[in-house]
Order: sequence, then C-alpha cells, then structure tokens
Amino acid sequence: MHKSINSINKIIKETASLSVLIVMCYINYASAIFAHDPVMAKEGSTYYVFYTGGLINKVTSTNMSSWTWNSSSTLSSASWWTDSVPAYKGNDLWAPDISYRSGKWWMYYSVSSFGSNISAIGLATSTTLSNAAWTDKGCVIRSKSSNNYNCIDPSTFRDTTSKLWLVFGSFWNGIHIVELDTSTGKPASSYTLTQLAYHSTGVEGASLMKWKSYYYLFVSWDKCCNGVSSTYKIAYGRATNISGPYYNKAGNKMTSGYGELLDTGDASRIGPGGESIYIENDTAVYLVNHYYATGTGTATLQIRRIYFGDGWVSFTRTTPVNKQLEKNPVTKIANKTKIFYGSKTEVDKLSKSASSNKSYKIFSISGKNVTDKFINYQQNSEHVPEGIYIKVQ
Repeated sequence: MHKSINSINKIIKETASLSVLIVMCYINYASAIFAHDPVMAKEGSTYYVFYTGGLINKVTSTNMSSWTWNSSSTLSSASWWTDSVPAYKGNDLWAPDISYRSGKWWMYYSVSSFGSNISAIGLATSTTLSNAAWTDKGCVIRSKSSNNYNCIDPSTFRDTTSKLWLVFGSFWNGIHIVELDTSTGKPASSYTLTQLAYHSTGVEGASLMKWKSYYYLFVSWDKCCNGVSSTYKIAYGRATNISGPYYNKAGNKMTSGYGELLDTGDASRIGPGGESIYIENDTAVYLVNHYYATGTGTATLQIRRIYFGDGWVSFTRTTPVNKQLEKNPVTKIANKTKIFYGSKTEVDKLSKSASSNKSYKIFSISGKNVTDKFINYQQNSEHVPEGIYIKVQ
C-alpha cells in the first residue's frame, strides 16, 4: 500500500536535508519612467538605459532606481536607412542592443516600419557612453518582403568560445541566430541563419545568455504597442547548444511554438515584454523590460533580479536543496523511501525503471504524483525536468 500524500509531506517537513528557504525578490528596481524595449549598460558608476524612439532615447541613473531622461539623440541620421527601408519615417529607431568589447561600445538598432518585414539592423560604435560620439557602421543584416524572417529586435551575445552571435526576429518565421565577425560586428559575406523560436500568435524581442551549462533564450510572445490592450508576455527556454534546440520544462521545442512562461503581467502591469538581460559583475542577473501601466497604458521601465536555483528561471531566490544531496543524489531517509535529485543520470534510471515496475509511485517535492510523466519521458529522457523527487514503494 502506497504512503499517502500527507505522510509524504510529513517526511519532507521532518527531513532537514529537504529544507528549502525561499526569499521573495520580485522587486522592480526602477521608478516609474517611460521606456519601451529597454536595454541597460553601465559605465563607471552610471547606468544607461537605451530604448525605442527617436534616434534611440536614453535615461541614466546611479542606483537603478531614480532615472534622469536625456533629451539629446543618441545617434545621427544615416542615408542608408531609407535606402534599405523606403517606408522608414526618419526619426523612429527601435529596440537597441548595447554591449562592450574591444575597447568600445557597440550599439545595434532596428530600422523598419510597423507591420512590414522590409527591415534592417544597423550598427554604431563609440569609445564611451558619457559624451558619446557614435560612428555609424552601416547595415548589419536586412530582410525583404520575400524573406520569411524580419530583421528587427537585435541582441548580441559573446560565447565562452569568444564567438559572437546575433539573435533577432519578429513575427514571420520567428527568432533566428547568425554568427558575427568579431572585428566587424557583421555576418560574413556568406552566412547561415538558424531558427531558434516560433509562436503562432507572434514572437519577437529575443535575448540570449548563458548560465552554467545552459543557454537561455528569452522572447516576447504576442502583440505589443497597444497600451492596455497589448497582449505581450515573456517566455523562455533553455538549450545545451547555442543554436538550439531550446526546450521548456516539459521538453517541448521553442521552434514548435512552445516556451516556459515567465511573466504574463498582473493587475497593475499589462503586457510585459521587450526584455533584455543585464549581468553585473558576472554574478547578478537582471531582466530589463517594459510593461504598460494599468489606467494610462504608458510603457514603463522594469528591472528585476532573476535566479537559476533549479536550472530554470525565477524571480524567486531559492537556496539549493542541501549540497550533499546534489553530490549523492540518492539518499535513503526511511524504509523503502528514497529521495532523488533530478540529475540526468538519476532521472534516467527512474524513468526507465518506472516503465517496468509500477510497484511504487514517484512524487515531486510538492507532493504531486509524477510517475506517469516519467514513463512518458522515457523516449526522451534527456529532457526530463530536473528537481527533487520521492520514490515510495
């Protein structure tokens, strides 16, 4: 006879090795200030947030909380913008990306018109953000009406192998990645695009990062730019290879329209999205995005810490479940009861044994029976969700 859920919960509560401390850290570091598709960087003691509008607007802060709007344009007009995108209106660049390498700042930006994939991604560089003098480097990549992709919403990422990548895309066939030349910041003359994500009701605003052994792809699903009627939401997936495939917790691919929802908004925040990643001192990871304020529909800057306690993204900081348990995944705590830390090796064993032996049940730490789920994962055990599981015979 199987133990009841109540007795399992009793085991969890009484077992010190399973104690989990949760600290709520759902904090918006930014005061209410306008920003759309924001990206953040720091030079000296000053934080800079660049965002959609004009020739790239910006605000500055010394504490990530109180921000000062800067009325001067970041970039200067370039003649190639209207040559590449005839419908471009001349004073409305979108969704910038900012990064520092090789002694200078690299800013990527979008040139487009609403609802069209006749678009281009441009590049400008400056040696400083304070009193910056931006030099336009021309077009990085462009799309035409005949393409099944849309060259807007750029985001760059430099891998641990020193390779430089650009992720981009909006609607059409979704999010794509292309390798860049580290010296020019542009693709080689002959390049390959790889699709990373798709969503039937729209996907855009991608950002890429790596934490420990996984790459994480963040995206905005659905539609922006309609105030309180916007349907934006933030989703993500992870992969062991930068070019994917990226999966959600259930093991479904982002290229098939799936993802792990991270933020769908709430009563005061409508349509969160347009996100980017800011990492400080290689330790603190921040999600920088906008949302539309309830009542006014104003695009508002939001900055929050994110955490990877169980290998998945959360706004909640959770302490690791006993380091010894991670080193020794199987720990006997009661007769015929075992705790499994969900590493691939141990979960593999569970999923395979579960299919041939149903004399026990497997529960998640919350007490949910997941035996059948493990059996379903047998064919693709690499993507069984990691976590803490209890086997009860």
